[in-house]
Amino acid sequence: MFNKFMYLSFLIALSFAAIMPISVSAATDLSSETVVTKSNVHKVLEHLDIDASNYSDSSIEKKVEAASEVTVGELEDAVKAMKQAPKEVNFELTASSSADKTTVNKLDGNNIMMAAESEATGTKTVSTTMRQSNSYKVTYNQAATYSSTPAREAWEQALGSSASVSDTMVDGVDYSITAEDYSAKVENPGYSYSNLNQTSTITVTGYLFGVKTSATEINSDMNWDTGYILPY
Repeated sequence: MFNKFMYLSFLIALSFAAIMPISVSAATDLSSETVVTKSNVHKVLEHLDIDASNYSDSSIEKKVEAASEVTVGELEDAVKAMKQAPKEVNFELTASSSADKTTVNKLDGNNIMMAAESEATGTKTVSTTMRQSNSYKVTYNQAATYSSTPAREAWEQALGSSASVSDTMVDGVDYSITAEDYSAKVENPGYSYSNLNQTSTITVTGYLFGVKTSATEINSDMNWDTGYILPY
């Protein structure tokens, strides 16, 4: 009778083990020190609550192979930051050359009469970099024509605009600009107090091993004074 009871208990335990969810055992396989590999990356994505159903297994695994060694704990922190990022960011910045310690060489008033005889023109691209949370940096670029005399420098006409994303902090995590719209102008062209203005709306999308994880729309209003014209 005792042997029969033990046999039935063994069968029940075996049946229970067979129907245990895979995710339970998968979760116990992972810790913050676990290194992500192509064989466990799908468990890791599930653990991080990232839906990769629209992506092929092979494309994800290739991204893992191309990345340097990264742990589950590092990805947990990165994904937390990505998911907590705001859906929209708005900012306005006036980039002052004096604040950036740019040296602007201007001649004194005694030389103003030389202006008509020695005007120079050219094209200049200015840039400003902004960090978004602790995840990435966005660099805004604006080209414009300028004129320069011994008495003053002035912006003349705005040209092309662009932006780029850099400084990904964790391997396997990438950001790219997936939508962008720019408008640029020169206020008071030809004068020493002219101002180069760029407004933009860009969308920065975050990916983990190629799987879309977040998207943030950034609206900016950037200004550069004439101090950025020199040196040329």
